[in-house]
Amino acid sequence: MKGIISIAILLLFSCSSSKQSLPNEEDAPSKPQLIFLNYILTQDENGLNLELYNHMVTDGKLKKETEDFSTSDGDLFFAQLNNKGTILKSTALKNPLIKTIEYVDESGRMNKKIMDLNEAKFSLRLQLHPEATHIKVQSIGTPNLTLLNSVL
Repeated sequence: MKGIISIAILLLFSCSSSKQSLPNEEDAPSKPQLIFLNYILTQDENGLNLELYNHMVTDGKLKKETEDFSTSDGDLFFAQLNNKGTILKSTALKNPLIKTIEYVDESGRMNKKIMDLNEAKFSLRLQLHPEATHIKVQSIGTPNLTLLNSVL
């Protein structure tokens, strides 16, 4: 009889479920996110105007970070800022208003033509820094000219 009771007690304790605690959302590392930014850049007699017409944040990671390249006046500088205005991450983009077109002329030779546009739509994909709250866009060559300061 004692053997049956001890087996019953042993089975009772061995079959009980143990509660596993799930990590708090705050404790869990945040998933990497991408941000897609869609802009319209225009130039008129008043200067440059940049408009963010659409943006989307989604989970994901860039396969490869953009490589650094030499910048020149008119290129755009994008900075991800935290709520204190500190730059967390930045990148640059060649001036979207300047397009280089290569073509074959009548004699079969390759030619290159540089076109200055008054308006350009462009998209930018960035790895979003987890603490970023703003995207600041400046034109390189005019450091005091901020084209846009977008709140995410």
